[in-house]
Amino acid sequence: MALAYAETHFKFSLPWSPLWRPWPEVFLDAPSFCLPNRPCPIYLAVKDAHLFPIHLLGLDILIHGPEGREKISLPMNQAIADPLKFLALPIQLPELPGHYAIHARISLRNAQGKEIHFWQANYPFLTPRPLAIQRLSAPLPHPHTWQAGEMHCHSDYSSDPVEFGAPLQVMQAAGEALGLDFIQITDHSYDFCYRKEAYLEPCSPEEVFADYRRETAQVNDEAPTGSCRLIPGEEVSCGNSRGENVHLLVMGHESYLPGLGDGGRRGLNNRPDLRIEEVLERLGRTPCFAAHPRVKIGRLERFLFRRGPWDHADLGPLRTVPTPATGSKASSPLLGLQFWNGSRNTDYIAGRKFWVESLLQGRRLLPIGANDAHGDLNQNVGVKFPLFSLYRSRSHVLGKVRTLFPAASNALTDIQTAAWGQIATATDGPFAALLPENDKVRLVAESQGDFGRLQKISLVAGRSGDREERLVQAWTPGAFQFSETLDFPPHCDYVRAEAVTTEMRFALTSAAFKG
Repeated sequence: MALAYAETHFKFSLPWSPLWRPWPEVFLDAPSFCLPNRPCPIYLAVKDAHLFPIHLLGLDILIHGPEGREKISLPMNQAIADPLKFLALPIQLPELPGHYAIHARISLRNAQGKEIHFWQANYPFLTPRPLAIQRLSAPLPHPHTWQAGEMHCHSDYSSDPVEFGAPLQVMQAAGEALGLDFIQITDHSYDFCYRKEAYLEPCSPEEVFADYRRETAQVNDEAPTGSCRLIPGEEVSCGNSRGENVHLLVMGHESYLPGLGDGGRRGLNNRPDLRIEEVLERLGRTPCFAAHPRVKIGRLERFLFRRGPWDHADLGPLRTVPTPATGSKASSPLLGLQFWNGSRNTDYIAGRKFWVESLLQGRRLLPIGANDAHGDLNQNVGVKFPLFSLYRSRSHVLGKVRTLFPAASNALTDIQTAAWGQIATATDGPFAALLPENDKVRLVAESQGDFGRLQKISLVAGRSGDREERLVQAWTPGAFQFSETLDFPPHCDYVRAEAVTTEMRFALTSAAFKG
């Protein structure tokens, strides 16, 4: 599970921490890529200035791009004393497609008159790293009848002693630059129980959750028609079959679902509040997805937070029920596994294996791709070991891995209905889809220049009760588009497809079941 942005001011009851500084956390952030002809917002973020007020003196910015470099001086002269503030900088990324690196020298003065100057961020022990932004040469390659979204991320309603997210308005603007049709915000169930401005002060989670939904609706209402839509959801901590805490992503429900087990604020009182089946019963027909089901969990995390993995026993009985919209069959209301979490690492490999095992058992579960981004527009800086060390990567950034549904629009009800339809694609670049057509299947794929040509497309099949899938056919198109209509292979219950490009971008389709 990703941890970011990094909160460095919490010291437990100790008098000192190597990460603690008498300054707010200050850093530059921007989306990791942006579409042609869309503004790319660049932010200066300031956290905990209510504890450590500052005067922002200015920024000296250097932009390296395809046509050389550009210097920009931004005198600011602005006092900041907010718990969390994202300043949109008056910088326009050039329209020329290509890769850009943005360096910024930031100058601050504190209330005592001391001035500091640093590059990019003032996180301790980390060397400066520029923002890396790619201006794409073409839109994301998927049909307009499909909706692309981020399925797992966190706003500033996720705020605790080690991490915090970004404001909803920032995430909406970033999603628009990224070409996302929707962003499912999944803030932690345990964080709704505490004030986001003071993460150790308890409050009414029902009231905070209602505020969260109202603010999300306001951001959507204020955005232009057709803009990236925020879907208010929740990452619920609940109990698996062994009484361990696992996480469940819930899409667009109306009432808070309790889950304080692994929030870390109850000490070793870390048992789950609700079991998975109890949460599913409360959800009724609201779609939900298992979050990072096979992520590696260390011994300390198991002990302190009682966290564990998802298992097949946690997925419920093999019964199927008809969906309200299409009459197709799906497990209810757990519709998929979010095993692609920012990168195709060992957690992905284990999660994908878990998904395939589930398919071979006859479970109709979708492959869900997301990033678990806590803000994290360009890179994620998180607490590696509380009080002592930080880590940094570009894996869990907003919109890097996306899930696509064939939906009429990006409205919540349309996305929910599409999820019930049991057709989806997870991708970090190309589009691929496997569509049933009577006793045949139609396989389509598409890419664009920034992601590379379609290098290989594989069709695999599985039969319930088998131990493994089998490769049915593979293609090496070497082109940007591909389409093939095939007979449903004999002696199998489902088929699914994978596509990889020359730039090593990847797409994974849902399984198309026979009958």
